[in-house]
Order: sequence, then C-alpha cells, then structure tokens
Amino acid sequence: MFVVKTIKLSKKYSNQNHIVLLFDTSATVPCLYPLLYSLTALRFQSFATQQSDMLALKFWYEFWYQKYSTLFCESFLSSKYEPEIFLSEIDSFIVFLENNKKLGTNLIRLRSNIDVNYMTITQRLRSLFKYFVYLLDEYWNVRYQDITIKELTNRRKRIDLFLLSKKRIFGRFSKRSLTVKSEINYNFKSLTNEMMVRLYKIIRPDQTASINTENPFSTKSHQLRNFLIVHLMMNYGLRVGELMLLTKRSIKKSLNSDSYSLIITNTDDEHDSRLRKPSIKNEQSYRVIKLDR
Repeated sequence: MFVVKTIKLSKKYSNQNHIVLLFDTSATVPCLYPLLYSLTALRFQSFATQQSDMLALKFWYEFWYQKYSTLFCESFLSSKYEPEIFLSEIDSFIVFLENNKKLGTNLIRLRSNIDVNYMTITQRLRSLFKYFVYLLDEYWNVRYQDITIKELTNRRKRIDLFLLSKKRIFGRFSKRSLTVKSEINYNFKSLTNEMMVRLYKIIRPDQTASINTENPFSTKSHQLRNFLIVHLMMNYGLRVGELMLLTKRSIKKSLNSDSYSLIITNTDDEHDSRLRKPSIKNEQSYRVIKLDR
C-alpha cells in the first residue's frame, strides 16, 4: 500500500541531490502531507535522516489504513486539520510497533520482550512527532481554524505539553528495555540447578501409574516429543535448526558396543514440506554426539 522512494534532484533545488518521498502504491502518487513536509522541511536534512523519518511515516500510514481503511491524509483533511485525530492514536501506534506492525483489539504490550527493539521504536516515534509538529505549525493557525488566536495559542500549549509528556514516557521505556536486556545478557546466562529440576518435573511424560498434571500437553506422543526436544537441547547443546534436522535415522547404534550416537547432518529430505527448511549452520556443526544411557 505504501512505499518509500528516493527521487534524484538537481542541486539547485536542494542542498542534497536526493529527496525521499512516501508513495501510495494504489494511486502511484506521493502522499500529500508527507510530500509537503518533505519539500518544505525534510529535504534539508541529511539523506539518512530523510530515509529514517519517512520510514516512520510509512509505518504510521500503514497503521492508519489498517485501522480506518482510509489514508491519514484524507482523515486529516476531512477533520479540518483537527490535531486530536492523531494525538489520540499515539498509544495505539506504539502497541502496533511493539507487536510487529499488527493491529488488533486483543494485542497487548510486551514491554519485557527481548525481541522488541525499543530504541528503534523510540526513534520511529521521534520522527513521527517531528511530522506532527510540522502539521501543527502549518495548519493550527487562524488561516485554517475558525477560533480566536487566544484559543489557538492556549490549545497549542496544551498539545505541546502533551507531546512532551509522551516523549518522556517512551524515552523512559527505551532506557528500561536496555536495563532488561543487560540483565538477561549478563546476569542470567543459564538455568540454575533448581530451575532444571523444576523444568524436568513439568515436562516429564505421563506414566501408567503416575499422571503428570503439570505437563501442559495432553497426548503421550506430544509429551514424549517435547521431552526429547528439551532434553537434547539442554544436555547436548543442539541448536534449534539442528534439532529440526533430526529424524529416526539420526540415532545410530555402535557396531562394537551397546552405545548410541546422534548424527547431526543435513538430511536433504525431498519430502520435507516445511517452507523454511532447516540446515546446518556451518562446517563445525556436522558432528557425531555420543548419547548417555
């Protein structure tokens, strides 16, 4: 629906010879207000800044279209440049970014998820707020608003305070995410013995005389499979991709003893229907692991 494109310009029109624009692919034209924003303000920024800021606008326009099935430009124009339409959606947009640009009423904010890069989200929001300030500067004035100068000024002050408070909030949670990641990366590197015992207690498969009520999987086959997954990863250091390569033929009995070994190699299985087929990471990953009895 939306794509960011770079247009090459003559230097006499810009201190940079490139300008970055947001295009509506359904109409094959630039989006109106991002175009005006780029021509009047953003084009004087560095090329990297233009790309970063316009990418943030792309995400905002995707969010708006998913939620309202219309362009933000159309909504903004039809509201007679009412800033409340975008101010009221800032929190929803943050959740949209945190959940991998997915919109839904059942989504929740996962603040401690280490897969979420809050520094990137913070940068996107800063870029978006620059766009909001541009819209306020251009359209929140007596030319476009049918209210007194005093009312315009007072409300603009309240809006600026609101945006400042939002900046402080997402600035704090980006710093908090670094703290969380640091704790995970440096202070918590592996499971303790107590955690290991507890984990095995949970994943232990049902036995004839003993049903494991803590095991979240109901069928015996699933319980055995998941027990083997955890056991092999915990005790033999298998990567996820290596684990996904295992078949029944991966376990070989020694010719000279009763011991068994696990063969880690590519399978080249022509019947593997998975879209993303697993493979060995590097040459050192090809190995034979002796299994404990």
